[in-house]
Amino acid sequence: MKELLENAFKNERLFDIIQRDRTFSLGDIGVRIAVFHQVRMNPGAVNPVHTHACHELSFVREGVIEYSTARAQAQCGVNDCFFLTPFIKHNWRTPKGAVVDGFMLDLTMQTGQALTDIASQAAARGHVLRVPVSVPKLFTAIDAELKNGDVFMGERVSIMIRDLLFLLFRANFSDAFRTPARSGLPAAKTREEQLFSMARTFIDDRRREHITLRDVAAHLNVTPRYVNRIFNKFIDVACGRYIQEQKLWDAFTMLKMRPAMKIKEVAHACGWRDYMYFTRAFTKKFLSTPKKVRASVFN
Repeated sequence: MKELLENAFKNERLFDIIQRDRTFSLGDIGVRIAVFHQVRMNPGAVNPVHTHACHELSFVREGVIEYSTARAQAQCGVNDCFFLTPFIKHNWRTPKGAVVDGFMLDLTMQTGQALTDIASQAAARGHVLRVPVSVPKLFTAIDAELKNGDVFMGERVSIMIRDLLFLLFRANFSDAFRTPARSGLPAAKTREEQLFSMARTFIDDRRREHITLRDVAAHLNVTPRYVNRIFNKFIDVACGRYIQEQKLWDAFTMLKMRPAMKIKEVAHACGWRDYMYFTRAFTKKFLSTPKKVRASVFN
């Protein structure tokens, strides 16, 4: 029970920190943290085949997790890191239980380099990243900051999060940190890259409202079909589905971090007008109802 309370306390503080400082740059990689939380998995826990709209980065703190994709299988123990690019079907199980610090990240390349480079490098490693020796120490330091806490806790934790992500990306995706040509100036973005960046910013700022593909298209002054074409080009998913995925992850996080809020209030706060549709979409995505996810905070 003590471990569960500490876990909930840690996640609540992380939630507040991420809300204030979730977007930044690492070299040429634009990073937006959708989720960062600690998950405790019971012995024998199994998660069937599923996908995510974000990049998933999971760092094992305790125990062992067995991951499987269509092309790779990996067993990750303490201080191992598993990394998946969006919409890769995968599943996992943990025979003896595990504790994982997990990120859901939106990544963009700020110099026009395709994210497919990162995807291919991750796949070549079997989705298991090299972990620099200082990264486990940073996770431990984050725990200490969250436990002790003072007025500067948020700033220090934000810095450590950036440091550990930078170290992981540099160790595994060094091409993303190449100095651009032309006297070190960033490469100019194409029109489609500019529109894609503007669309994601618009969605990020307003996705807890009831926004649609047509709203995004109107903001960009292009057709809805063209917006979908851009999203499919850069992240291989239609804009509407991307918006829904972001709202679902917002709801998932809020259900765990705001136990005092009613589930209907969470749905409304995350931009869902139809509660029944929200429940169906949530259950399909997470293979569990909102009520069960909320109950898991206390079990």
